[in-house]
Amino acid sequence: MVGLVIALTLFAVGGFAADKPKAKEKVTAPAEQDLIMKVLDQWKAASVALDFDKALALYSDKFSSYEYGDKAGLASFLKDAKSQGELEGLAVDASKAKVEVDKKKGTAAVTGIEVKAKFGSAAIDFDMVKEKDAWLIKGMEVQMQ
Repeated sequence: MVGLVIALTLFAVGGFAADKPKAKEKVTAPAEQDLIMKVLDQWKAASVALDFDKALALYSDKFSSYEYGDKAGLASFLKDAKSQGELEGLAVDASKAKVEVDKKKGTAAVTGIEVKAKFGSAAIDFDMVKEKDAWLIKGMEVQMQ
């Protein structure tokens, strides 16, 4: 009988111990590459929908490009291309995109984005910068194929 009481006591203590809430698990921040890929997904969705206000919101105000100049120049180019029908059927393939992050500088390079539309096809590479804890597109190179 004493053995049964001890066994039940140990079972009850063990059961109550098991019911205690566990210490909070550490939540790790998403990897920088994952954050950049989310931005790329947002850019892709906005671009395919031809919603350039949403797409341009992902560009830094410090954006600069040989092809388009600044952010306003890119916006003008996109508006003109859309009105001329050059962006009909726009498709973006980022499945082969590669991200290289320089954490010390707060920059990243994204390569391997493929775009197709009425205009033809192009490869796009982005230079990204982390501003106020958000990754934004700071530069881009477009290579017509």
